[in-house]
Parts: sequence; C-alpha cells; structure tokens
Amino acid sequence: MAETARVTFEPSGVTVDVPLGTTLLEASRRACMPLPSTCGGCGTCGDCAVRVIAGEVAPPGETEAASLRGAPAGVRLACAVRVSGPLTVRPVAPVRPAGTPQPAAPSGSAAAAVAAVDLGTTTITAAVLDAASGSELGTGSAANPQRTFGADVASRLTSAIAGDAEELRELAVHGIGDALAAAGVALGGVGRAVLAGNTVMAHLLLFFRNIHHD
Repeated sequence: MAETARVTFEPSGVTVDVPLGTTLLEASRRACMPLPSTCGGCGTCGDCAVRVIAGEVAPPGETEAASLRGAPAGVRLACAVRVSGPLTVRPVAPVRPAGTPQPAAPSGSAAAAVAAVDLGTTTITAAVLDAASGSELGTGSAANPQRTFGADVASRLTSAIAGDAEELRELAVHGIGDALAAAGVALGGVGRAVLAGNTVMAHLLLFFRNIHHD
C-alpha cells in the first residue's frame, strides 16, 4: 500500500489523505476543493497558486519560478508541488467546495420542479420552474468546477481520454447541483431537467461515462 500524507485546505479545514508524490492540484480535486487551472496544470497560468502555511515542499523548478516571479514568499503553484509529507495550504483565490450542501428538496413529489440548465465551459446556469404552474422558482449560476482541468475544452478532452473522464463527469454533476442550489432548489427536488451545452460538455457529462464503464 502506498504511503500517504494528509493535506489540509484552509480556511475551510477540508482534509484529504493522498499518496506521496501527488500534486496539490490533484489533492484539491480529491478533496472536492478543485482549484482553478486555466492551463490545465502546465504551470504557466498561476491560477492554482496556494500559500503554504505548514509543511515542507521542494524548491520550485524553472517553469514554476518563472510563473511565480514577484509573488510573495510562501506562494507556490499547486500543479507543481508534490506532496512529500503533511501540508496545510490556503488557496490564493477563494475556492468553494464542489457539491456544497444544498437547500432541502421541495415537499411532495420529486417532480415538483423542472430545470433548464446551460452547461457552459466556464459557468453553469440554471432556471427552475414549478412543474404545475410553469412559474419561475428561481435562477442561479455557479462556476464550472471542471476548470481545474483547464479553461479550454481541448484540455478537458485530453484529460478525459487520459483516464479522468469519470472525475470530469462528477465535477459537471457537482456544478449543476451548485447552480440549482443557487436557484434555491436541491438537485433531488428536480423531476425533469433540460440541459444545453456544446458538444464537448455534453460528451463529458454523458458519452464518456458510457465509455468508462464498458
């Protein structure tokens, strides 16, 4: 069994045990705290910057050092730092856990509401309607947590083909749940949903799941 170490993400206090050698970016995904990464983990965008609060990490390499030029001491790129022991870090940009607690489902039938969801590459937006009257119950949006695999669809497709398809699908589901929660309705309170998105977003949500389980 591989030796593991615990990573703690502040200020939420979320912890995750990961095998030694795992990058902090990968650890954030396992902790359901996916850090943004426009470059898909190539170490060039700086979006996944974290401040190391406690623990030891190896010095930055050339690419990471170039991206961090001018950054305060203690700031590192999560995609470049590999876990070698217990670590406590704080993301530089605020990060909300994917799949955060949602409002209670409406009482009565599970078909109490219907939803229209725009599964965007960057933002997921939802409009929720009462199934009986057609009146609008609320609208909401949330950042697409798949951004931790890159801002562009090509990066996400590459990751899916490399074996991360199921994780990308789960992140999409979390994002849809977050958008519905922002609209005031739990995912379980929606009886029907209509989703719109580009071809890649649709495949990452549905098609790659079938391939993964074949």
